[in-house]
Amino acid sequence: MSKFITAIGCVIISGVLFYYSTGFHNQWFLLWFAPILPLWYSYKHNRTASFSVAFFSFFIGTLNLLAYVSAGLPVQIIMGPIIISSLVFATLVIINAQLTKYLNHWVAIFLFPALWTSYEFIISLFLPSGPLNSLAYSQIDFLPFVQIANITGIWGITFVLLLFSSSISYGIYFNNKVKNSFFGFIFSLAMIGVSIAYGVFQVDRTHTPIETLRVGAASIQASIDVSGQNAINLTKRYIGLVDKLSAQGAQFIVLPERFVSANSDNLAIVTAILVQAAKKNHITLVAGMARENQQNYNSAMVINPNGQIIGMYNKQHLVPVLESRFKPGKKLFLINNSNPLFSWGVAICKDMDFTYPALSYGKQHVALLLVPAFDFNVDAWLHAKVAIMRGIENGYAVVRAANQGLLTVNNQYGEMIAIKSDADNDETMLVTTVNLYQMKTLYSILGNWFGWGSIVIVFLFGIRHYLRR
Repeated sequence: MSKFITAIGCVIISGVLFYYSTGFHNQWFLLWFAPILPLWYSYKHNRTASFSVAFFSFFIGTLNLLAYVSAGLPVQIIMGPIIISSLVFATLVIINAQLTKYLNHWVAIFLFPALWTSYEFIISLFLPSGPLNSLAYSQIDFLPFVQIANITGIWGITFVLLLFSSSISYGIYFNNKVKNSFFGFIFSLAMIGVSIAYGVFQVDRTHTPIETLRVGAASIQASIDVSGQNAINLTKRYIGLVDKLSAQGAQFIVLPERFVSANSDNLAIVTAILVQAAKKNHITLVAGMARENQQNYNSAMVINPNGQIIGMYNKQHLVPVLESRFKPGKKLFLINNSNPLFSWGVAICKDMDFTYPALSYGKQHVALLLVPAFDFNVDAWLHAKVAIMRGIENGYAVVRAANQGLLTVNNQYGEMIAIKSDADNDETMLVTTVNLYQMKTLYSILGNWFGWGSIVIVFLFGIRHYLRR
């Protein structure tokens, strides 16, 4: 009976910690402790019981994603990833327990972080959601800690985060081997301390900006892909907001993804309205639209202060099923201004959920990324913080305008400069000043080296286990 009560207690406590620290919740500090009990339990009990505790702990924690039901998504579509990720978590906990007890050395504290980081990295390469559900995004409010992303990408954040709980659970179980446990705990604290110290240095150090800009974003409550005459009327309403933002000094203005659907009937008129607004206000305007012709694209029209259309960026990562009628884009949109040190680019919504094209912009040393977007209200902050993380990894500021979401501006270190929700107002505007710095991150040079490195660590543990059998 006492074993059953212990198991239930572990599930409830760990499940609650996961629930309020991941997905749609933002209590980031709880995630540092959430895996401790399932890991500790797996060292003391048989595989079946340990698997059950780990599975239900993670399952309860990820149930917060059911909030997507309020956005109209079917329950079965949401439950699939929840069950699969819970099964993977439980399986990796069991693998970790078996190898850790067999190795009987404090270096085993690195195994579980490497296992889970490898899992996140591998699914990011193949799943249509990319690394959207990485545990790393939960830490976006812990600004000094997440700065290591500009060295390791999100994979380093996940690894160090789980290293803490791995060392704690190891120390509790192997408390009779004080020296062994002590080394593991001290080493993990040292890695965490170095990571945070690096972040504090990054955030607090002073630079001379290469450019200081006034940027703006706007959103009007309306359905996606407004078409026909309604698209023309909605565009005129947006231009009213553009005029107001320009009057407040905005030089770059971003409008949401697919706020209109433009085809042969209305494209010329919509384009003329946008071009005239950019020219009249002498601003750079980025406007999201669905282009419905012989080939359909989810696009962002980019117009310079002279009223010239300087390009169309086409969304590269389309939402499965919902955007099946569109053809994915393949090219970056990159502009070098009169300042030779300052370049900027454009991406659209789900593009920011993936390593590319975000990393490609980082390799081009872009300082500013302009992102039209469309969210589901309930996931507004979830998607916003993913875009912020891409900026930290690659060293650029992000201006994101999301219909049914948030208007956000963050600097190159992920610090939120301005944020507004469009949920409570028919029309929402945001304008602020952002300083841009010349940055070249190690991650933008080396890419996903830490993700591959985690796989190597797992492989080395496997070899050591095989040789000692």
